Amino acid sequence: MAFYKKDNFEKDFLREDLESLLTKDVVDILEQMESRGAKARLVGGAVRNYLMGIAISDIDIATTASPAEIIDIFSGTNDLNVIPTGIDYGTVTLICNKKAYEITTLRSDIETFGRKARVKFTKSFLLDSRRRDFTINAIYLDKNGRIFDYHNGLNDIAEKNIRFIGEPSARIKEDFLRILRYFRFVALYGEYKINDDYLKIINLLKDNLGILSSERVLAEMLKILTSDDSYRIISPMMPSLNALFQLNCNPLETCRQLGFLRSMNPTERLCMLLKFSSDDPQKLMKKYKFPKEIGRMLRLSEYSGEPITNLNSFLKQKLKNIPRECRNFFVNWVIVLLRQKEAIPAPEAEILWSEMQNFCRSEYVDFNFRANALKDYHLSPHQLKNVMMATKKFWLTTETDVGARECLDFALKQIEDSDLDHTPHEYNTSLPDASRQIVDQLKLSDKISHTQLKFLDIVSFNLHAMILRRKIADKFFLDNNSFPESIAQTEDINVNTEDNHKIRVRIYTPQKLSAHATILLVHGGGWVQGSIETHDNLSRKIANAWSIKVISVDYRLSPEYKFPAPLNDVLNAYKWSSENYNENIILCGDSVGGNLCAALCLKLAEIKYAKRPTAQILFYPVLSSNLESKSFELFEYGYGLTKEWTKNYIYQYTGAEYDDPTFNGNKFIYPLYEENAAIFPPTVLISAGCDVLLDAQLEFAQKLRKANILVHHEILPGIVHGFMTYGKYFEKNITEVLKTIGSLAVIENVT
Repeated sequence: MAFYKKDNFEKDFLREDLESLLTKDVVDILEQMESRGAKARLVGGAVRNYLMGIAISDIDIATTASPAEIIDIFSGTNDLNVIPTGIDYGTVTLICNKKAYEITTLRSDIETFGRKARVKFTKSFLLDSRRRDFTINAIYLDKNGRIFDYHNGLNDIAEKNIRFIGEPSARIKEDFLRILRYFRFVALYGEYKINDDYLKIINLLKDNLGILSSERVLAEMLKILTSDDSYRIISPMMPSLNALFQLNCNPLETCRQLGFLRSMNPTERLCMLLKFSSDDPQKLMKKYKFPKEIGRMLRLSEYSGEPITNLNSFLKQKLKNIPRECRNFFVNWVIVLLRQKEAIPAPEAEILWSEMQNFCRSEYVDFNFRANALKDYHLSPHQLKNVMMATKKFWLTTETDVGARECLDFALKQIEDSDLDHTPHEYNTSLPDASRQIVDQLKLSDKISHTQLKFLDIVSFNLHAMILRRKIADKFFLDNNSFPESIAQTEDINVNTEDNHKIRVRIYTPQKLSAHATILLVHGGGWVQGSIETHDNLSRKIANAWSIKVISVDYRLSPEYKFPAPLNDVLNAYKWSSENYNENIILCGDSVGGNLCAALCLKLAEIKYAKRPTAQILFYPVLSSNLESKSFELFEYGYGLTKEWTKNYIYQYTGAEYDDPTFNGNKFIYPLYEENAAIFPPTVLISAGCDVLLDAQLEFAQKLRKANILVHHEILPGIVHGFMTYGKYFEKNITEVLKTIGSLAVIENVT
């Protein structure tokens, strides 16, 4: 490695393995931009890791070209796909040979607020560098291997010095996550060398960590705990950790002494931190909405620290009830607790730990009877859970070894002896913070629309009013979505309907396409609002999560086009999709989108259309005209969707009141009233626990089960109607729902 100083920031950098960073694809991208008059350089983590001899993952490119110019440069280029992932902030994602490169226009931050900022594009790399957090992240490299180091980051890399650009207090106040980022960079790149002045500033500002989202905190903590030596950063972090988690001691030093941390992954280390140092880890689980695996580890590791006299007996009683993914944490927790209580000497602890590890890895503790052995018996999730719990208890308590055959016989006997009627749902009217924030926003949005209607002096239910509300609602959808996910390709196509109308569909192709089916996505919005645009992010998430092509339908809206026009549009889109893309079509829709999917199944049966849907995935659908059920009573006010607005949506769609006999029993408006439920395909039904529509969904699921239709019904407690499109607030819930659906045997074509 050699440096030849030309001035205070520009250096020629020579190293034999430069091609590991400047690959052919990277050089081609840089040269293509420069051929159009733009300057372009690599920046950030890729350059930093290369200089430090660390593996390179993501590659970011900074350029003088504007976002529009970037799109223009690469549009129409073979084997390249341009995606405007963060165009408001100057970022465009370029897909080249299945690898993503983020290209961002040089910018300076005019005003910052959390992860977002009001920005001004610039042509100056120096100004762009000043908005970055640490000096080692603000080093640029061009296609010739020339380094541009405006803040002496090379020297900081050589000295393992993590240094803020500019005044540390001001940089932290721009985004308080930088407190945790500082500790992470010190642990990973700074050999645990803490700047005492920085630590004083951090400790003064640490209470602001509470405003960060749980997702950002969790992601950063897991990165901090990546290293086997991560215990070294915990002590200086303790004031900040106490501000976040209200911790009362440092367990990682104990773990280091025992040598057990090296057998743990970052998630297990975080669990150890919370379990050992918090008075109420379950309360932290709820506050930070940690993933279920963390909750399982914290919940299943109950052990009071009593001495273990018989290892085999202890393991059979404890470990057999603990999922495989939680056993390693449990073993470490038991040993640490025994040592803390001095219930076992250190040498014996080492031996015990080794024996328990071997036991964890043995097949002896596997309950190898799986729920899919009962898939042909069409049990509800509740019934299946009860049968599996009883079977596992039988396996645990039997003195002799029993295998899968004996477990199946026992499970079938349980099914024969049990009452298979659906267990009544237990209602929970409490709302977590995310749901409460959405409800408050909906109230404010409704208040704004009423004020505008009053100002315009128009009746609240006429056409002008509905168009105004549509604009407000669609803006609400878009404002509450998270940033759109990157995807390989989108394409808009017009489809002709039978009444000579054109409807737009958008085809989403994921970066990895593996499913042998196609999703037809029908958006929600009360039949009167919503569009391809409001559901663009959900379409992208579904395509990526299930590696499947998604076709989103922009059907005509009411009250301009009343029933059955929207349903007929969806029917035409289905016919076109099955003929042009894949005969295996899975219907998917949220709210009235789910209503239209279920109604479409009935319409296809009525016209005897040959190609029926493979399955349907319904998110909190409208299914019934019964507005007097218990869920309507419990969640009528203060939970988002109200009884009043449900009536209004039905009126706009049909031109009649919800209980008008003209439409009240119409199965194409209310699919629950279809007498022959066997018409429906295998169904996934996702319900919001605090939704006026919940009772009809419970009744629909039970009706499908009685018709021997495979159905998976999941109710999310504390969640409000519409959550699949409120990405910023329910990101974790959406991810978990899509992951669950993608793994279901009922939707085999998705997986």
